[in-house]
Amino acid sequence: MSLVSIVIPTHNRLAMLENAVASVFAQTYENWELLITSDGSSDGTNEYLKKLSQNPKVKVFFNEKPSGASSARNLALTHASGSFIAFLDDDDVWMPEKLAIQVPMLVASDDKVGLVYAWMEYYRDGKLDKKHSPTLEGDVYPEMLWRQAIGGCPTIIIKSEVVEKVGLFNEKLLRGNDGDYWRRISKHYHVICCRQFLAKINIGHDDRISENNINNLLKVEYAFKERLKTFEEDFARFPEARFRHNLKIVETYLLMGEFVKALQYFFGTAWGSLSPRKSLMISLSQGKRLLSCALQSRSVRR
Repeated sequence: MSLVSIVIPTHNRLAMLENAVASVFAQTYENWELLITSDGSSDGTNEYLKKLSQNPKVKVFFNEKPSGASSARNLALTHASGSFIAFLDDDDVWMPEKLAIQVPMLVASDDKVGLVYAWMEYYRDGKLDKKHSPTLEGDVYPEMLWRQAIGGCPTIIIKSEVVEKVGLFNEKLLRGNDGDYWRRISKHYHVICCRQFLAKINIGHDDRISENNINNLLKVEYAFKERLKTFEEDFARFPEARFRHNLKIVETYLLMGEFVKALQYFFGTAWGSLSPRKSLMISLSQGKRLLSCALQSRSVRR
């Protein structure tokens, strides 16, 4: 039975962290180690982790000051000993059979495969809000260039050699850092999908980094523009992916209420990515979403 290293970054979410950790200890797959990094926590998390580390299966690490999820994950990753690495966020939980189902899929896969993901359910105030069940497999890189096309962080397990090939998480990205990592992995490896709901994602709490407020949206804008730089050559090979990615930047400006900037970016940058006909067809297909982003701007916290 292969050893699985489980990585959890955390910052001031003690109550939710305890639930995440409990879901790890409830795994039916028994050969795992748990690596948790406290990213400058000040709510009692550090004291909890010091007690938890008395368990030989648990390793804990501490960033003195908050440095972001990427920094916290990287600190844990550099101490991982497993043949496989699984990721869990501090506000989410796993189903008990998660590792037992997904690990054998990676064991049985060929050398082209570096990652397995699963489906996940979103819960708001304890009630099921929505489900996420993508099915993409194989070479998903062209799709991953412009969107996070596979399962989210708490569903993903990778082979340890992937880290040697791809490196660590990008610590400059405060939003989209996990999607960036799966994107970089998908450039070199195929992915496989486990078509079962194996993670529960808690949404709606105020400190969730994917909640829309002006500070988070500025981080999104930065991450999107960094992606254009990082994958410039690949976007040149896949112009439709570049156009769709540029539309994501337009959406971000609309959410911010920056309507003039959205129009300027659309006609000044996005429109030149494809032929006018193709650009128009994609834009019209995304019309409802663009309008929704504009309307949502009124509710974005400043």
